[in-house]
Amino acid sequence: MITSLSFSHYKKKGTTVILMLVIASALAGFFLLISPVHAGQAGIVEGTDAVGEATGLGNVDPRIIVARVIRVFLGLLGTIALVLVLYAGFLYMTSGGDPTKVSKAKQILINAFIGLAIIASAFAIVSFIINALAQATGTPGSYGANGYNPPGLGSGGLGGVIQDHYPANNASVPRNTVIMVTFKQPIDPESIIANDSMSCIDIETQAACSSIAPGQNCVCQGDLDISSLGIYRACDTLYPAGSSAPADYSDANRSQPNICNNWTGNEPNDSLFISDGIVSLTPDFKTLVFNPYGNSADSHLGSPFSDVSYFALVTGNVKSFNGNTSIFSGRTDSVYRWKFTTTTNIDVTPPFITTVYPVDLDASGQPIAISNAGGAGFPRNTRVRVDFSEAVIPPVSLVLDATSTGAEFLILDQASSEILNGNITAGINQYRSLVYRPSGSCGDEAPLHNSCGEVVTCFPANATISGLVKSVPVSNLLGNGPTVALYPAGGIVDAALNALDTDGRLGKANGSTSGDNDNFSWNFATSNTFDLVAPTIVSVTPENGADKSSGVEPNSLVSATFSKSLDPSTVTNDNLIIVSDDWNSWFMGSLYCPKQVSADGSIFCLSNDKVAVINHGAFPEAKDNLDVPIIYPKILSGIQDMSGNCFNPCSGPGCGPMNKGQACCGEVEQGINVQEGEFCPY
Repeated sequence: MITSLSFSHYKKKGTTVILMLVIASALAGFFLLISPVHAGQAGIVEGTDAVGEATGLGNVDPRIIVARVIRVFLGLLGTIALVLVLYAGFLYMTSGGDPTKVSKAKQILINAFIGLAIIASAFAIVSFIINALAQATGTPGSYGANGYNPPGLGSGGLGGVIQDHYPANNASVPRNTVIMVTFKQPIDPESIIANDSMSCIDIETQAACSSIAPGQNCVCQGDLDISSLGIYRACDTLYPAGSSAPADYSDANRSQPNICNNWTGNEPNDSLFISDGIVSLTPDFKTLVFNPYGNSADSHLGSPFSDVSYFALVTGNVKSFNGNTSIFSGRTDSVYRWKFTTTTNIDVTPPFITTVYPVDLDASGQPIAISNAGGAGFPRNTRVRVDFSEAVIPPVSLVLDATSTGAEFLILDQASSEILNGNITAGINQYRSLVYRPSGSCGDEAPLHNSCGEVVTCFPANATISGLVKSVPVSNLLGNGPTVALYPAGGIVDAALNALDTDGRLGKANGSTSGDNDNFSWNFATSNTFDLVAPTIVSVTPENGADKSSGVEPNSLVSATFSKSLDPSTVTNDNLIIVSDDWNSWFMGSLYCPKQVSADGSIFCLSNDKVAVINHGAFPEAKDNLDVPIIYPKILSGIQDMSGNCFNPCSGPGCGPMNKGQACCGEVEQGINVQEGEFCPY
């Protein structure tokens, strides 16, 4: 009886102890969870390396160690509770009907189950806390090779709020590069240009802008606000406390780019951000162009002796123009970061024009005098496209009218030399293309809508249209060129500020620039007809359902070949997406542009206007036959051909013949809702 009472009393006290331990554990986990993590704590990681080696615990955050100990202790308490359940069962089975022993067994069993319930709840709470800490501090095994993935790197910000950027993620570029970011909506210039340094100039009048708003041919410039866009060397990166920094992470290795270029920690102190350059905002207020070395001909990024890696960080301090809210408002990602590397080279190779549309070429690959003049002429609702050999900075004149004489890209009626009204879309196809959309009326007898449900706009009927792409005036070049002295430069320039070089021809020119001699023009004829045939998909890569057993390569080409030439301004993240439960990385749409090598050994790319590509981060590899990642590329109906007709998703491989290739009147939401009969104007 004494033993029984003593045991029962001990058990009641034990339950209290367990409850107190659970409460203490939960409180410890709570304080661990709310303890802030600062980039400045990275020094703790370095200072604890020696201690970590001596203890065998490494440099893991002490909060994580405590939480792990708590979880192990709770597991031990659970084992004790299980032993009590077994002991109560033994007492019950051997009681021989003795009411005292039966009552004792029941009481032990009840107390044990209560303890188990409390322990299980506490275990779940502490597990949640540990997982949250692991994600917040980068516990080894949670992210990446070094146990830490910097926020925004490879995130959905590209495709969510950012349409494109240059240099591309993980790209290698010359030292004299600019940094460009194109947003999906206009941004507030005051959120990217530092206070009291902003000036906004009308490109046509060269006077102060009367209205600071998108679409007014107004370019705003000034000092970079580093709280909105931070550019810094990977060698200056900091690792937060608790993350698994690389074994070679040390001050001595900061001077060894071949080592520290691979570091991917937090951004350093603001004092190490690049801030001496000039930032410009294009007139549509969507593309910022940061020249990190100002207009200096001698100062550049990187080093002439070794490659240097940089991070670019776009923060929530960038505000939208309408509403003045953060561009990341309503999103889980609050920053976007990407990495690029500068080589030891300086780029003095000017860009050239690879293709124009619409056009007919002669045997030497040059435009004939008037394309399609001998035929019926091109449809009136055609659009105009210019493709470059490399990325170019978006032109400053994006809205054309009779006053747009200073524009870098003009469309004219040859007979009257009148500039034709229209809109230019730039910063597309990874900055390699410009698209002009005419805004003229098609007349009362023309079809009202195309397959997108959009109003059809046209060129004049039976006319000869001239396209003109301008290089930079000689007066704006540094010395003999090809580099310009300032931006905007009055003509097309690449991302290294080299002026357009054409010698009046398509393809590689002579490698130097000489003002008007490097302008490019061509002519094409229009008809009185309209192209209302929707593009269809001819093939896709990889094939639908391909390689289910082994999986495709992580960097596999994801593309779709269409029946017609595509408008690259629609081959974007809005219409080309990737969905997967097993993968969450960046993706970006563009035309397929395989690299080519010119006769002098220089590399350029040649866009294929019938192939849409979804550029993407590496896909995950299959872990085993039971865990094979499934990737779902999607092509939406917003993709348009060069006549503005939307892709009809029901016309892809495996679809039936209904409406295949037929223009239909409809509205674009998740697809085309076909409107039949009297609701369709044609």
